[in-house]
Amino acid sequence: MNLSGLMMAVFCFGVMWIMHQLVKRAEGCFSKKCRPVFFMAGITFMLISICVRSPMLSVMFGIASFACLWNIVILYEHGKIWIKDVEQAEVRPQEAGADEE
Repeated sequence: MNLSGLMMAVFCFGVMWIMHQLVKRAEGCFSKKCRPVFFMAGITFMLISICVRSPMLSVMFGIASFACLWNIVILYEHGKIWIKDVEQAEVRPQEAGADEE
């Protein structure tokens, strides 16, 4: 019986859950300042993935690498949404004041 596919699926979902939690906390505490940390972790995992001889470990480090690098994109998208929300919040009071005049 070959359980390697099942193990990879469980590992992949585990990494996604952990990264989701990390992004939420990192964004709340550090904002955009944590992007270089995710970048360095992604590059490090990528290099380890290339150097490891075991195919199973190589795939695991590759998944962790791209999950770290994808977090940079997620943080960028969340930053754009946050900026848009702030801009809309600033426009609303001005519009309300213009109607009263």
